[in-house]
Order: sequence, then C-alpha cells, then structure tokens
Amino acid sequence: SDDVSNCLQSKCCANSGRKCYMKNEYWANCNDTCDTGLIDSYDAEHNISAGWNCSVVEKPKECSDDSSSCADSGCCKSAGHHCFIKNEWWANCNDECKPGPQAYEHPDYAGDEWKCE
Repeated sequence: SDDVSNCLQSKCCANSGRKCYMKNEYWANCNDTCDTGLIDSYDAEHNISAGWNCSVVEKPKECSDDSSSCADSGCCKSAGHHCFIKNEWWANCNDECKPGPQAYEHPDYAGDEWKCE
C-alpha cells in the first residue's frame, strides 16, 4: 500500500523501510514509526482520543484452516473460502457468511453476532 492508503488488507507497504502499523480494527497505515499517543486530524475532527494500537500488520507465513481463527493470517487454506470477521477476537474461514447470530454457534457464544466483513 502507499503511504495514504489503508494497509490492513495488503499487509505490506510500497515504500521500502516502512511498516504497516495498526491504528484500530478498521485502519492501518504505512509509516516509519508509530506513536500510540498520536491523535491524527481525523480523530481530532471526530473527538476520538484512543490513539494508535501500533501493532505491526504483516503478511502471514501460512493461511488458516477452517477450524482456526484467520484474524491474523487474513487468508484461508480451503479453496473458495474467505476470512470473515465475527468480532475483534475471532474471524473464520467459510464459503459464505450471513450477518447476525448463527445456528451453528458454540453454546457458550450463542447470541453473538457475525459482522461478516
């Protein structure tokens, strides 16, 4: 990704030496460094004071299977499956996803809704 684009999906930066740093679950940016206390212009305009997560987002060494979270890898081993986000803690490889609660959900998590992003 270039320096002004979201690098959460690409997990890499066009400019060598830069890293893809996570701001939050929706945005990551290619920078030389990262400051957890940074409040950028968007945050200032919208009264957001959370700062940056600053985790480095990198391409996975290996894609995920269907029974493990693909939140870190962002890719799936099974052909035709895509990594769908449930929440900030879990994403899963499925062939499709319907937002909302799922009938196949583990009883401990019944009622949790899928974002399907």
